[in-house]
Amino acid sequence: MTPKKPSSTKKSALGDNPFDQFVPKEPEPKTQEKPAPKAKRERFSIRADQDLVEKVRDMVWKLSGPPECLTLSGFVEAALRRELTRLEKKYGPAEPRKGDLHRGRRV
Repeated sequence: MTPKKPSSTKKSALGDNPFDQFVPKEPEPKTQEKPAPKAKRERFSIRADQDLVEKVRDMVWKLSGPPECLTLSGFVEAALRRELTRLEKKYGPAEPRKGDLHRGRRV
């Protein structure tokens, strides 16, 4: 007859797997949420002072890498959103337009 080994109720200080202290555990998978659909993007052109355009391009070039990773589109979109928010606070939200915008300078 083989002698029985005493059952050990004492846990190891390293846990079940000694490599757990070196490799972080993967987080529990969250419930699968559908990503928000991307907004439809549209292209439009403007004319602006050449000095302003060059300064914007220089700044975007300077901040195009980490940590900002700035793009010209991102820069302009953020500026448009800030200005729109400012104008909405001052004058209230705009009503949907009933026709096309007037082109060119008003006479």
